[in-house]
Amino acid sequence: DYLDHPRNGSQGHVSLRVYDVSGRLVRTLLDGERAAGEHRAVWSGLSDSGDRAASGVYFVKMEVGGAD
Repeated sequence: DYLDHPRNGSQGHVSLRVYDVSGRLVRTLLDGERAAGEHRAVWSGLSDSGDRAASGVYFVKMEVGGAD
């Protein structure tokens, strides 16, 4: 649950999103500017609408500065 944003001391846009196995967006954990370095994000198991996500497999996608 730690993220490393290695941008040589700079700041940049970071997004961290959780998807189900069908590719549907379940939760956006981060979406904004972050300084370079180590950050922590914790998913509570709730969707963006506040509903509890079903048990199963989920994928996390991190994008930094527009790159996956």
